[in-house]
Amino acid sequence: MIFAPIKVPVGRTSTVIDVLLFKVSWLALVIYQSEAAIPVLVIIVLRVAIWTAIVSSLAIMITTLVVGITMDLLLLVGGILKFPGNMMPFWLILLWLSFAITLPRGFFAISRLHPAFQSIAGSAAGCIGYYAGYLLGAVNFGYSLLVCLGTISFLWMLLVPFLFWIDKAVYQKYE
Repeated sequence: MIFAPIKVPVGRTSTVIDVLLFKVSWLALVIYQSEAAIPVLVIIVLRVAIWTAIVSSLAIMITTLVVGITMDLLLLVGGILKFPGNMMPFWLILLWLSFAITLPRGFFAISRLHPAFQSIAGSAAGCIGYYAGYLLGAVNFGYSLLVCLGTISFLWMLLVPFLFWIDKAVYQKYE
């Protein structure tokens, strides 16, 4: 058979779906920005509606959303990120919401790694994500590419293990 169906272990189906829906949301928001707000909101509502155990992850999702938006606001105020009107766009807030929903299930495997590997994953993913956004015209940088991506990479290197530490230490998860 040339096109065999993809077999995903039952316990990992929600993880795969979560990551795929996050990637679809990310692409739509970065490429179409505000024009993608309604379709991405629909995806977010559907993801929340079908997640039966979402209540146990609300604290880390809210923490992720607040910390992420704060981090990008600081990057905006510091001149690293540049958006029209020098304001954080609504589509970026939706992007953080989508990421916050993905973190507990979609990135569960990363939560099991040593913090050093979480840092490496965060640094690489953050740098690649913002650089892709820059290449697609969703964001401009206020300083040289090296300074901006270095700063973003450093912050994401700290952010990812911090979020998993908060989830485990403060919200008593993964026990």
